[in-house]
Amino acid sequence: MAAKNGVLPAAHAAELKGEAIGLRALMHFDLLRLFGPVMKTAPTSAAIPYYRNANAATQPILNATQVVDSVLDDLNTAKTLLAADPVITSGPDTASIDFYAGNRNQRFNYYAVIALQARVYLYEGDNTDANATAKAALPAFDQWFPWMAYTDIVNNVNPNRIFSPEVIFGVYNQDMYLNYNLYFSPALASNQIITAFPARLTAVFESNNNDYRYPTTWITGAGGPTFYKYADLTDATKQWRFFQPLMRKSELYYILAETEPVAANGINYLNTVRNNRGLTNLSPSAALTAEIQKEYQKEFWGEGQIFYYYKRNALASVPSALNGTGTVVPVYVVPLPLSETTPR
Repeated sequence: MAAKNGVLPAAHAAELKGEAIGLRALMHFDLLRLFGPVMKTAPTSAAIPYYRNANAATQPILNATQVVDSVLDDLNTAKTLLAADPVITSGPDTASIDFYAGNRNQRFNYYAVIALQARVYLYEGDNTDANATAKAALPAFDQWFPWMAYTDIVNNVNPNRIFSPEVIFGVYNQDMYLNYNLYFSPALASNQIITAFPARLTAVFESNNNDYRYPTTWITGAGGPTFYKYADLTDATKQWRFFQPLMRKSELYYILAETEPVAANGINYLNTVRNNRGLTNLSPSAALTAEIQKEYQKEFWGEGQIFYYYKRNALASVPSALNGTGTVVPVYVVPLPLSETTPR
């Protein structure tokens, strides 16, 4: 990078390069999840190209396993480059205005690399490495990305509806409130607003409105409950304004719950999240897979996770958005765009 020309100190150059390579891995992995095959059933089927150079040269279409290998290779490189990331010793440091040390949860930081590694391992079916990766970093995640306090979530004039201290990595979304006002604001007329079926939400939240995620995500609008998580704040100075979560600590607990060899240990990880969402412990004999799915459905509204959960597990049917109780057969593979297929 530019450090060799004396433009940046070596440490800052490594930090920026690590962020860039980590973001490359993140974007290619999401392209794989969208355009690639269902990895559980077709890991060697054609997926997407992997671009490492900023030029117009067409790259070969790799299969899903090859793309995952490339993603993990980039993440290993990013992890090495970010070995001195300030987030390791100071956390996200949302109070600092230092370009390199401040607001590290809005940059692809060292812990975002680890969280993505665990996500990728789980996606490819490598439960052993997914578990080990998440477990090794869990003390640091708990130290630097603490669970939200109840009073900051709901009993506050500026409720932190995205639970921002728990967000490992997110981005600044300047259109967040514009989109909210266009589609979800309770001020919209009934023929303009997007609402949810009350029966669907009742089923998802198991008739429990005490779940912290319910009042922070849903509000009554014209025609029924409407999405509320990304409504604007009264206090425009709040650090989490315009903050779009992409990776949060709870996902690491779900990964651990899913990959623990002993089901009772998996239940304990789920209970940790539940206890920090206002819920009681599950029974030790609870159906672990079913409970993990419920947690994904409650936790990640508006964060682009649930579709990929369904795809990763190759579910034959998923809840329908067209009614409050039915299911549909999902289409998991999106065709590659013409810009990728026509030059070949």
